[in-house]
Amino acid sequence: MKLCPKCERPLGDDLERCPDDGAALLRVHDAAAAQAESLLGRTIDGRYVVESRLGAGGMGAVFAATQVAVGRRVAIKVLPADLARDLDAVRRFMQEARAASALRHPNVVTIHDFGQTDDGLLYLVMELVEGTTLSAQLRTGGALSPARAARVAGQILDAVQEAHVAGIVHRDLKPENVILSPRSGNPDFAKVLDFGLAKVANAEGGDLTRTGQVFGTPAYMSPEQALGLGCDHRTDLYAVGVMLYEMLSARRPFTGDTSIAVLLKHVHEAPPEFETLDPPSSVTAGLAAVVFRALAKERDERFQSAAEMAEALRQAVVDDGLDLASRPPRSQPTLPVEPPRPSEVSLVGDLRRPVPWTRIGLGGVALAGAVAVWWSLRPAPAPLPPRPDAASVAAGVVAPATAAAPASVAPPASVAAPASVAAPASAPPRQVASAPTPSSLAAAKPPPARRPAPPEAAVAAPSSAAPPPAPPADAPVDDLK
Repeated sequence: MKLCPKCERPLGDDLERCPDDGAALLRVHDAAAAQAESLLGRTIDGRYVVESRLGAGGMGAVFAATQVAVGRRVAIKVLPADLARDLDAVRRFMQEARAASALRHPNVVTIHDFGQTDDGLLYLVMELVEGTTLSAQLRTGGALSPARAARVAGQILDAVQEAHVAGIVHRDLKPENVILSPRSGNPDFAKVLDFGLAKVANAEGGDLTRTGQVFGTPAYMSPEQALGLGCDHRTDLYAVGVMLYEMLSARRPFTGDTSIAVLLKHVHEAPPEFETLDPPSSVTAGLAAVVFRALAKERDERFQSAAEMAEALRQAVVDDGLDLASRPPRSQPTLPVEPPRPSEVSLVGDLRRPVPWTRIGLGGVALAGAVAVWWSLRPAPAPLPPRPDAASVAAGVVAPATAAAPASVAPPASVAAPASVAAPASAPPRQVASAPTPSSLAAAKPPPARRPAPPEAAVAAPSSAAPPPAPPADAPVDDLK
């Protein structure tokens, strides 16, 4: 581990000069770091094989490892050894690690596991994220464009909002805790890590230093942190404001020769305007207004939630006409594109409104109800004519009740009708003809001729009416004329 002689900030071994003031760093022999180095090649808890060291900082060393059971690559952060000797710190570690491991958000580094090694070191098992820190990006590439800075800040606010809803305050947000991990079409996909660890290192309302080491980073500390007044979710929003200021100008709003000088500026001085910097920074008016409100000295004058700040940032992007077209695609081009879920839509990076599925569902229900009402009120269809029964078909009656009967009904072929008997031509045909009964067919007698119906009886009776009585068999033929 290395230490800046001016600001007394602990830094990783990969740096030669302090990114705050440019001072040459001093190498510090850290017994905890040496103990952490002894983990290389070891298996932690019988499950994680430590392979290489990724870096170190004020909150411990980070190693690359493999989870043996599933072959998953993970990152293991080993906390400073002095924390393991503090009973209260161990309790806070267990509480904060348990809460942080419940966070599931695309912009939050996932915590898979936590525990303690055989020699007493506290550790966290996290998702291994490939990429570079926002701090390294600013150090090598300078200020970001306004659109790019807004996109990164929006993702940070997404992550912070998720943590705040779960009751977790980060307390140490800074560019070193943001990883820019390349995704398809977007090199600026942000992942935030170390939620809750600052609270493990420093009890609420406790001193800013312990064993000569500053917990928290003075350049990003809020006025209430500098005064030891405790933290809430608005403390994180102040830190996001400092980070956004730095992304837009490649400079921090407050610098000084010592940590105390920086903290005093956070408490008493206003941040310089972008156009007064040397060289001046070109920042749109909307983004500048968001930054300076986030950097208000009083908590009540800042944004009151990460969601509110993100909405203001979104509106500034729209008002300033910034182009966020480099937002990464949500799906592969060869697959059908699905609308993103509200929990996946970045608060700034994607200005599309989610599809109103609720309204579409209600519209479908209303349409189905209208169809059901129409079906119940439609006119009843005309009844079908009754089908003749088997007996009627066998007897030769095949005409339905509503059909007109022929002018004369021919008797069966075996029964000859009298030649002189014929129905008057003027008589209207009856609609239903009566068939000979089975008894008359058995006796082989011709059916008696019927008396013609009078004109007023031309309308046939319904099919259910009984047939007229047959005249006597011995009736004179003349009577039938």
